[in-house]
Amino acid sequence: CWISLDPHLSGAQFHHVLVAALGEGAPFEPLDQGESRTLTHWEQLDDGVQFTANKKFLLVVPTVVFLLATFYSRYDQIHFIANALSLVVLSIAPKLPMFYRVRLFGINKW
Repeated sequence: CWISLDPHLSGAQFHHVLVAALGEGAPFEPLDQGESRTLTHWEQLDDGVQFTANKKFLLVVPTVVFLLATFYSRYDQIHFIANALSLVVLSIAPKLPMFYRVRLFGINKW
């Protein structure tokens, strides 16, 4: 019995985007007196320093998930395009240094 992993891998990638890129604030009371209230979790990670070991690892994870989803979908063109677009637009592009503290379309403005 062959079980398809495509929806699960895409779901894992989507969950990564929701937690790391779109989530604001902290899950606990920070000691910065509200300075990190408007920052996403990605922007708070490592005090905003770009390309640390932690951030590199978290950039590699969605890429590996993309490669696994591509392999397990047997290189289907529709799945590849959907996964590639979600990888670039939702997982990699928001984490680039040029998007640090930038809010598109008012998302995460407050």
